Amino acid sequence: MALGTLALAWLLAAPLPADVTPMNTRDFKIPIEPKDPARWAEIKELLLYSSHDQGKTWGLEFRGDPSLRAFPFMAKEDGLYWFTICVVDRQGKQDPPDAAQGQVGVKVLVDTVRPVIRVSAERQGDGVAVSWDITEDNPSPSTLKLEYRTAEPVGQWVPVPVAEPGLKGQAVIPRAGQGPLTVRLQVQDVAGNHGVQQADVPAAAPAPPPPPPPPGGTTISFSSGGPAGTPVAGGSVAADRGDSWAPTGGGVVPVTSTGQPAVRSVDAVPAPGGGGPAPLGGPGGGGTFLATTGGAGPRPGPGEPQPQPPARLVRGSLPPLQVINSNRITLDYEVAKFGASGVGAVELYVTRNDGQTWERWAGEQPPPVPGAPDARGGASVRRSLTAELPGEGTYGFFLVVRSGVGRGKPPPKNGDPPQVRVEVDLTPPEARLYPLEPVQGRRDALLIRWTATDRNLGPTPILLEWSDRKDGQWQAIGSAEGLPNRGEYLWQVPPHVPAQVYFRLSVRDTAGNVGVAETSEKVTIDLNEPEVRVIGLTGSR
Repeated sequence: MALGTLALAWLLAAPLPADVTPMNTRDFKIPIEPKDPARWAEIKELLLYSSHDQGKTWGLEFRGDPSLRAFPFMAKEDGLYWFTICVVDRQGKQDPPDAAQGQVGVKVLVDTVRPVIRVSAERQGDGVAVSWDITEDNPSPSTLKLEYRTAEPVGQWVPVPVAEPGLKGQAVIPRAGQGPLTVRLQVQDVAGNHGVQQADVPAAAPAPPPPPPPPGGTTISFSSGGPAGTPVAGGSVAADRGDSWAPTGGGVVPVTSTGQPAVRSVDAVPAPGGGGPAPLGGPGGGGTFLATTGGAGPRPGPGEPQPQPPARLVRGSLPPLQVINSNRITLDYEVAKFGASGVGAVELYVTRNDGQTWERWAGEQPPPVPGAPDARGGASVRRSLTAELPGEGTYGFFLVVRSGVGRGKPPPKNGDPPQVRVEVDLTPPEARLYPLEPVQGRRDALLIRWTATDRNLGPTPILLEWSDRKDGQWQAIGSAEGLPNRGEYLWQVPPHVPAQVYFRLSVRDTAGNVGVAETSEKVTIDLNEPEVRVIGLTGSR
């Protein structure tokens, strides 16, 4: 048997492969393992040849002595490479004389480019239709993964079945809900390069109000107990013949010619959680309720069920919702057009259900404002009123001022919208930082993964940082202005970063609450593996 044939049989670490080995790095090694160490003494030099055109031309890549255990190779570009080995014996004879005559021992596909993904998603009925187009020369369709998650609150990624994974395709997310969500598509190529792309789907547009039904006792749906515009299954109102119809926030309510609601039957369902809005005041509340406007009747005693408000009857639009992280609020206001009697009283009314029901707050009152004897309704004054709220939740406020002789606007009625709305959010976001992951084929990049959940996250609530000391200066990763909450970030590690550092994840909600997760020990980020190469030998006496 010729020496070259023996060399291939000895030197290749595995039997001659007929397939191609994919690699996602241009710097790799071809291992050498002698099958018959006794024949190793016959070899003076090892020669590695490569072909980038499937055997048409060959080039010498590396020379090494028999002590070599792996050929180092650095590809100049991506593509398919063939490799063969020639040996030189002790007499200086190369076998085979020409690399083209040798047997191809290894075929390697070098692919360092990630798949390029274009994904789009749009609502389709009560679902979301997703389509994608992937550009990739060496795809691995079985790795395709389609997922989605809701935006508020941020949920876990939910997998979506894909019937026929491919470079182009479509899928439908059934019963996706009406809120905003994010769709994510991931795929790998045969070399392990990972591509990912996301598409945001906005919330569904609110359904237009139903047209007025014809007279005749038609049954229609209405809202009860939820946020403005939220339909509640099972609610219905029936109208007598000849009644007129007036629109409301969640549907329509029959109204008689006298302007009073003409409700014959109501099939209401309770609001989520069973009870109505939590009462204000009480321990730590900073005030108590004197009365409930709108004739709501006495408040139930302890342990008794809270009454459910009827169909949502809020008149007019609601003001914007302000999110704050304090249960102590101060309302700044201006009173104008008061006369000689001045300002005698300021009444604050509070709602926990966007104006469906109102209750009077009996906290500390601002002092009266005396009037001038010659005032003719042109005076004005600015004041403030502070209230302690019992805890988290959404609150609406309505101020009523009265003159020194008791004249003023009436208090809000059930159904009147608030003048100001706030949400008290005292809970910091939940933040979790996962171990850093190396990126295959790269020595200068790390994948940072996290989860962050909160009901009031903005568009860029994430701040990633590193520091070489716990009490040192923290450096921003990516952007000091914040990153989107996408759950992962590919960090191109700058050259000046030490080999071991601490990591910190900060999550800020729109109320200003901050949740933090950081590593307790330093994390090693130096991914380099030192290599040695003998470049010469010098004898000494």
